[in-house]
Amino acid sequence: LPLFADGGGWTSQVILENPGDIPVNGTVQFYGPGSSGASGPLLNMMINGEIGSSFSYSIPPFGSTRLVTGSASSSVQIGSVRISAAAQGAVPQALAIFSYKVGGTTVSEASVPLLASGLTFQTYVENSVTNQIQAGLAISNPLPSPVTVNLEQRVALIASPALSRRGWLASGASLKRGGAMAAIATNDSLSAH
Repeated sequence: LPLFADGGGWTSQVILENPGDIPVNGTVQFYGPGSSGASGPLLNMMINGEIGSSFSYSIPPFGSTRLVTGSASSSVQIGSVRISAAAQGAVPQALAIFSYKVGGTTVSEASVPLLASGLTFQTYVENSVTNQIQAGLAISNPLPSPVTVNLEQRVALIASPALSRRGWLASGASLKRGGAMAAIATNDSLSAH
């Protein structure tokens, strides 16, 4: 999963679901941000009240489980989540839900599904000229070597050239962009955070 957030009012839930009729087992690990030249470090996290760097899961057929971050820190930790299956097993379906609370009230919530690796993806991103809607984009590289990432923005219903940006994403690193398309439009450099 390319994004989780924890601390400073943020919590994340990682939902794992087994859609098959055979139990699935494995581990979940949380990694910090990488850079364009270095992989993200493995983090010690509080998950479901326990502190560790690797968390085991065992999901019965057609079942699910939930891992919830629990940092009370005032600083925000972001990164990516690696879900690994036990030997010869299948990886469960997964979804990360991250929530931001102020004074005990949830004021923002979003989710990121686990998608299969691929060469090309397309998504719809809504933008607001008054900043009432702030879109985001998260990409992670699970491969052992760096990859090139190309982002392209096309404006619907307007015959204008696409805005694009190209950069490197290191092995194990993840890229997060708040206002993703604004980053492209303002020539922001493309690097992992």
